Amino acid sequence: MEDLCSDLYALMEERYSVRLNYLPPYREYRWLRERFFTQLREALGPDFAEKLREALDGGARLEAEAAFAWGLRLGLALERL
Repeated sequence: MEDLCSDLYALMEERYSVRLNYLPPYREYRWLRERFFTQLREALGPDFAEKLREALDGGARLEAEAAFAWGLRLGLALERL
């Protein structure tokens, strides 16, 4: 089941992530994130900033996959009602 959820999430991300890039809230989020990482890179060095970016990206992806799986399960449960 976990592999199926991961595959569905990857398909959904591939299909809809392009649209997200053009939404104003997502653009603002990306701008703030880049500003934060620029300040972090200047203060603590590029190596630390990149390692932190990778860790945050990995954590965000896991959280998004978990939320997607939870929503998928909820949708399937509502179908049964």
